[in-house]
Amino acid sequence: MTYHILAVVLLAAACGPKSIPIEPGKTTKAALVTQKGEPQRVEKPVGAEGPELLVYENDEKFQINREEIVEASFRDPTAEERSLLHWRHKLRACETEFVTAGKATHDQQPLKELRCKSTGLVVIYDPNVDQVVRVVEHAH
Repeated sequence: MTYHILAVVLLAAACGPKSIPIEPGKTTKAALVTQKGEPQRVEKPVGAEGPELLVYENDEKFQINREEIVEASFRDPTAEERSLLHWRHKLRACETEFVTAGKATHDQQPLKELRCKSTGLVVIYDPNVDQVVRVVEHAH
């Protein structure tokens, strides 16, 4: 009998509300706040109208445009996503480009961006530590 009750509880939990992915270019600010809750803080450009950034835990950020639509998301990679090889494999079906982002300093190589144009995904790679350091998704 206890087994049946546990099975019913697990089934109900599995069929509960699902989280909806936040898609840049489609998700509204209201839907984002409904999904993730109130942000820890909101960053706005100083002295100019422009997009605002909603900042959540772990420095996850969402750029909101004037129409109140998520324009881009920025997050740290998960443990498995820190490898550039992971992204090259994951994006193998996508036409990608690998470009330098910024300038080298006297002892540091510049960051690199692996871009998948068809999805708006940009992976920022730091060759100095041989790790992906940020994952960015733009509306496409």
